[in-house]
Amino acid sequence: MENIGEIIKGFLWGTGFSLALLGFGTAYYLTVAIDVEDTFKDLLRVKAIKSAKEIESNYELNVSEIFKENNKVRITATIKNVSKDEIYTHAVVASTYDKKGKFIGNCTGRGAELTLAPQEISHIDIECNLFQTQAKRVESASLKISFR
Repeated sequence: MENIGEIIKGFLWGTGFSLALLGFGTAYYLTVAIDVEDTFKDLLRVKAIKSAKEIESNYELNVSEIFKENNKVRITATIKNVSKDEIYTHAVVASTYDKKGKFIGNCTGRGAELTLAPQEISHIDIECNLFQTQAKRVESASLKISFR
């Protein structure tokens, strides 16, 4: 009978230790691990922003002309590789503005080339899907690289 008492005592000690370990692990996860995950996400976000800025500096974007006909807007633009390496082309977002510089809408276009050699220029035709009242007001546009 003494052996059964020792076995039960050992079982209870083991169960208590397991519960204490489980409680400690849960407390650790709810405090420290979540902070580590948030810090990692913040670092990753900062690195992505820096990478995007580095990529954008490889391109020179220029609006060639803005055409308005039959209440439709088309923007022709050029994208030039100003880096020393061959790079992939990306979609280009044209933000359109009225005479007062007020934002009207965004349009997206892409060149025919997949890559650009150093100093190579690609021509882009951007069709804008704007409402008739918006299209009439377009006077200027600015360009940015899109990473979508």
